[in-house]
Amino acid sequence: MICVTAVPGGAFKKCCMQSGLFDGSRRNYFFPRMTSLVPYGAASRRLGGENNLDGTMYLRFVVADIDEDSERNLGVFHAVGNLLQEGRLYAYEEELHDSVRQWFNENLERPTRFTAAKRPFYRKKNRALSWFKDSAHDHIAQVREFVVILQNHGVPVRMLKADRVGYVVYEDEYQVVAEPFADVQC
Repeated sequence: MICVTAVPGGAFKKCCMQSGLFDGSRRNYFFPRMTSLVPYGAASRRLGGENNLDGTMYLRFVVADIDEDSERNLGVFHAVGNLLQEGRLYAYEEELHDSVRQWFNENLERPTRFTAAKRPFYRKKNRALSWFKDSAHDHIAQVREFVVILQNHGVPVRMLKADRVGYVVYEDEYQVVAEPFADVQC
């Protein structure tokens, strides 16, 4: 919310009818320098936060297990990795896992931060979560390969959608990494 001091007088009457109701015209002379609803200095936090003005939806694929660092639902990358470490994947699933991981290594930047805390980062828990932007069609298609592997092993996977994901600590063309707001289901 943006707060502005309003001075009653003639300027207010220029944007409203005599009845006191707004006349619907698009006049910008009442607040001539206001060009954005995003407060100054908030641009770095804008995407995924309170002021998501571009209509981007964010997607996250999770299982029922809880991640010990973020204390939120475990993502599919870690869930498939756990199955691999436990030796529960079939040979063809291991090959699929390796090819999908290789694809992501070539086509997705590795986030540089997973915490909103100040340096040194290694002392802080990594509470931030990765979300795909809804425009990352190829990446989402590749993640669905992991979803199939998990479902073959009886692990239910949920796809979460959100338009505000939290305090953004990293962002690129395909993903956002954010520390979740308290009311964000993830």
